[in-house]
Amino acid sequence: MTTNPNSTKGGSYGTFMTATRIFAYTLAVVVTFFGTGPFYGLTVEFVQDYAATHYGPSVSEIVGLGWGAICGTLIFSFTAATLSTGLIMAASVFFLRFFYVH
Repeated sequence: MTTNPNSTKGGSYGTFMTATRIFAYTLAVVVTFFGTGPFYGLTVEFVQDYAATHYGPSVSEIVGLGWGAICGTLIFSFTAATLSTGLIMAASVFFLRFFYVH
């Protein structure tokens, strides 16, 4: 079995990536908690009206419930991806700026 020398598992880099990911996911949960309600409130009427017009009025309530789950998933996924990327880029810039030796 060969090992990949470019693997990011183990060592301080792996620990840094894990900590960054945990921090990003924790912040994403907080943003999702506070952001899902307002986003859902702004969009659910449009989505239910659209569903009632195109699929019949009987699906409106189920679509509203499903839309709540979709809103939470979208906000969490977008926030986690954005924060993970942003934190890694910010840390890379910081380390390169202050610890890079020419």
